[in-house]
Amino acid sequence: MQNRHLEAMKMLRDKKIANKAQAGVTLLELLIASLMTIIVTSAAFTFFIRSHQQYLSQEEISEAQENLRASVEEVCRQLRMAGFNIPDSINAFEIDSVSSGSDTLVINRDTLTIRYYVDQTDSLNPILVKEVEGFANIFAEQISDFQATPVGQRSLRITLSSQSYRHDDYIRQGNRVRRTETQVVTIRNVN
Repeated sequence: MQNRHLEAMKMLRDKKIANKAQAGVTLLELLIASLMTIIVTSAAFTFFIRSHQQYLSQEEISEAQENLRASVEEVCRQLRMAGFNIPDSINAFEIDSVSSGSDTLVINRDTLTIRYYVDQTDSLNPILVKEVEGFANIFAEQISDFQATPVGQRSLRITLSSQSYRHDDYIRQGNRVRRTETQVVTIRNVN
């Protein structure tokens, strides 16, 4: 009987030792696990933030390029029609050049007079304005420069420059992203 009692005590002692090994984690283990979780989470969060900022920058660059291309196409389309159905005494187009700034282009066609110019009243957000018969409308945003240069007798070089809305701290070291689009237009209705 005593043998059985010793065996029972031995089993009970072994069970207590096993329970102590499975009892849980210490405070130090919990702190280390928490620190590792914080490090991994902050790295993932930093990666997400930078990826998101790059996505926004690329989206803004794409939008600026789209505005730029559409603006150049519209100016060129109107310029091709310059001089259509107007008297010989009126110029098909006029360029008002300013040495330190953007040009103003006046197109005369049919019974319309169309002016294109950059309004830099808000220097951070310049706009291309299209004025038809004295009624001005915002034509494109973030257009920072407009140049019209004669190329020969019947052609003009149209150059538009755009800039992003925000400064790009990751790709351009804090500068705005700038793009330029140039197209040479042959004017059909000029002799």
